[in-house]
Amino acid sequence: MIYKIRTELEQGIALLAEAEEALKAGSLDAGTFSKLEQLSAATDAMVILRRQAAYRERFASAIAGLEDYKVRHPVNASPSVLDITADSILLSGFGFTDADGNVVEHYDKLRINTDVEKDKKGQILFFTAYEGAEHLERKGQGNMSLALHCNFLGYLWENRNNAELMRVLTQYQNKGNGNVGHRANTIFAYGAEKIIHNPYDADFPSDGGNSNINHGRRKALPFSKKGLKSMPLEQALKDAAASRFVRQATCMEHPEMLVQIGKDVFKQEAYLWVPNGNASDCSDTRAAWVGCYDGDFGIVAGDLLGGGGAVRGVSRSEPVRRAVGARKKESQ
Repeated sequence: MIYKIRTELEQGIALLAEAEEALKAGSLDAGTFSKLEQLSAATDAMVILRRQAAYRERFASAIAGLEDYKVRHPVNASPSVLDITADSILLSGFGFTDADGNVVEHYDKLRINTDVEKDKKGQILFFTAYEGAEHLERKGQGNMSLALHCNFLGYLWENRNNAELMRVLTQYQNKGNGNVGHRANTIFAYGAEKIIHNPYDADFPSDGGNSNINHGRRKALPFSKKGLKSMPLEQALKDAAASRFVRQATCMEHPEMLVQIGKDVFKQEAYLWVPNGNASDCSDTRAAWVGCYDGDFGIVAGDLLGGGGAVRGVSRSEPVRRAVGARKKESQ
């Protein structure tokens, strides 16, 4: 018994040192972060160490540092499934950052619908970017930003051995009508060179409304359109102009996962699409779209604001501001 406690104390001290080194370096992957959270565990060894004068301040500092890191870098804290039903997936601790490490979205609890919006006959409904947000907010939900879609795809991919989650992942290839045009709650203001996740009414120069959508959720991220072209995503991640754009658009720590999803799940090449194939001279505001269509797995950053697509609702721990009437867009 004494030997066991001694071993656990030594392991606790080593874990403390590892946490201090990782926090100093400023980069923790999900596995390391999960392991280091054991510093606050209620085991006998950890309780003893946290109370000892020689380690008390170091433990307190490391635990506080991990909590702060979790808030600033939520993407590194692996979300966990709390519940899966026929209608939704309830996740905890789901969040992600932009290319500079700033929090874009973070949810203590997030419920994501397992299917896109349909009418009473089971037919898929199609909406413009504005209408999709408006429609879902009438139901007390919200539409998913492109960043949320992409990080959700990454989560589904990491948990592809779960048959229920894999079923949702494959909807991004075929949601029931032969393709998967998910209309995202993100627009691209090429004139201002801003990617706007969860945009406000004023961000829509056309095909918008006055329902005060996405209240309190807007995030505008800068990018450079110089030299930005349509290309395979794998190539884009090696291109100086495109790689930061992809990081800002997807808010994924490892956007190369999308390349792998395209290859292994959809058997299609992941592709980045921008207006007219070259965004350098574009000053339009365009809509986001994600899914498989016409032979590739597209991350589309150049769709028309008036174009239609399916939407997938989410519910956050705090209620979504409700909007007034939405019109269905019967198009692709």
